[in-house]
Amino acid sequence: TTGGGLTVLYNADGTYKRVTKNTKVPSVENRDKYMGRYMTFEILKDIEKYVKVPMDEKTMIATCMFRYCIGGANFQKSKYLKYLNSGKTGAELSKTLTGWREQKGVLNRCYFFAALLEDKIKITDLLNLRCEGCYNLLLEDIVVHKNGKIKTDKNNFCEWNFSKIEKNLAKAKKPRTIT
Repeated sequence: TTGGGLTVLYNADGTYKRVTKNTKVPSVENRDKYMGRYMTFEILKDIEKYVKVPMDEKTMIATCMFRYCIGGANFQKSKYLKYLNSGKTGAELSKTLTGWREQKGVLNRCYFFAALLEDKIKITDLLNLRCEGCYNLLLEDIVVHKNGKIKTDKNNFCEWNFSKIEKNLAKAKKPRTIT
């Protein structure tokens, strides 16, 4: 990737080139420009195509970030999209994000999307996080555990643990630490 998670670099006209190991990493300013184009030409296109219900601002941002995080194909078949299109919002929608617990980095980022959906953080809190900083989070700090195991419901969803949200926000704003 480009260091910002991008695997394609879009030009202003919508044409793009795939990122390879020989692609020069864009400057921060250019990376932001490419990110904006990626959001326009891929993320928002998928949102318009697959989301069939109106969304408020926080749901739109959480949905865009989630789509970016898991990719287009995974988004199309996600329980998140199914629940969203059935009219679920807030906590009912956020619990579907726990379905990504097999992929720790994705789950850690989903924690903050869920926090936004459940009004535990503000949009600016989410946008100020570092993706790699989310790897600093511990599983026991983001989902509820019972008797040393992740507590799940009848749908195999977990309950988010927002009791350490401020601590977790601070951790995710820092560079990734290797443990």
